[in-house]
Amino acid sequence: MFRASLLFILLFICGCDNMAHQSRLDTYEKSEFFPNKTSLQAPVEGTVEYGQTQAAKPQAWTNAQMQKGQELFRIYCTPCHGVLGAGEGPVVQRGFPAPPTLHSERLREATDSHFYSVITHGAGRMGSYADRLTPQERWAVVAHVRALQLSQNVSFDSLTESEREGLEG
Repeated sequence: MFRASLLFILLFICGCDNMAHQSRLDTYEKSEFFPNKTSLQAPVEGTVEYGQTQAAKPQAWTNAQMQKGQELFRIYCTPCHGVLGAGEGPVVQRGFPAPPTLHSERLREATDSHFYSVITHGAGRMGSYADRLTPQERWAVVAHVRALQLSQNVSFDSLTESEREGLEG
């Protein structure tokens, strides 16, 4: 056992030495290896840069995405954030520290990417939901958060006459 371990260590050390002295090419150096004769190659199509999201934000929200977002919000977010996103969910009512309300000025002004990142990586006491929600589902939750923010922060002056009458009735 000792001999096998020693042999492995020696082979590993020899391999590392070879790697340290391998030839390499600088970024814009000419190369005969690649067909375009340059060492700098374009990334493979679909490559995602480290730290970037894996799904592009939809250009426009569809009704189906909004409904899916509402469903997922109710499953994953409502326990802490509450149905309206005010941070008064059942877990909070039982003593867990309240998350920030989604209706604060800071979060109303936050980018959609901010919400996507928080859902993906977590923040504060909130853990990551990347293992539970696909990138498309995370964007759907972001869409629902935006809908909640709009529904709870509309000024009376911005309503149409018929909407105002509906509220008064």
